[in-house]
Amino acid sequence: VEKTARMKAETKERTLKMFLLSQRHIVYTDPVDVKAGQHVTVYYNPSNTVLNGKPEVWFRGSFNRWTHRGGPLSPQKMVPVENCSHVKTTVKVPLDAYMMDFVFSEREGGGIFDNNNRMDYHVPVFGGIAKEPPMHIVHIAVEMAPIAKVKCSLKSDLFPTVKHNNIFG
Repeated sequence: VEKTARMKAETKERTLKMFLLSQRHIVYTDPVDVKAGQHVTVYYNPSNTVLNGKPEVWFRGSFNRWTHRGGPLSPQKMVPVENCSHVKTTVKVPLDAYMMDFVFSEREGGGIFDNNNRMDYHVPVFGGIAKEPPMHIVHIAVEMAPIAKVKCSLKSDLFPTVKHNNIFG
C-alpha cells in the first residue's frame, strides 16, 4: 500500500511538471514550484496569444480558485524581459494559498483578455497552510421517454371546409 501511494504521488508530480513545462511557450513561473509565503515571477509570451502586438500586457490574479479572502490582486503592468518576447511581473504568494490563478489583459481597465480559452491560468502552490478542498463530483443521468408521434384531428367552426386536420403530418 505504501509503495503504491508513493508511486502514485511521484507520477502525479511528474505529470504536473510536464504539464507546466508544456505551457512554457506561453506562460511559466520562476521558480517552477511556487511556494506559499514567497515571491514568484510570472513570465508570459504574448506573441503566442490573442495579445500579440499589444503595446501593454497586464497581469490580473488571485489565489485559491479566485476565492482568496484577500480578493483579487490589483492589476499589474508587466515589464519586458531583455532580449526576449516575454514580459514578466512578480507576485507575493500568501501563506494560505494552494493555487495561483491569473489571466492577462491588454489594458489596466480590461480590453482583450487572454484567459486560456475561458479556463484561466492556474499554477499549484506548495507548502501553504490551507489545503485545497476536495471536489464534489456529481453524476446526473436523465432518461427520456421516446417521443411518440401523436395524430390529432381538429374539427373547427373556423375552418368549415376542413372536416379533419392532422396537425402533426
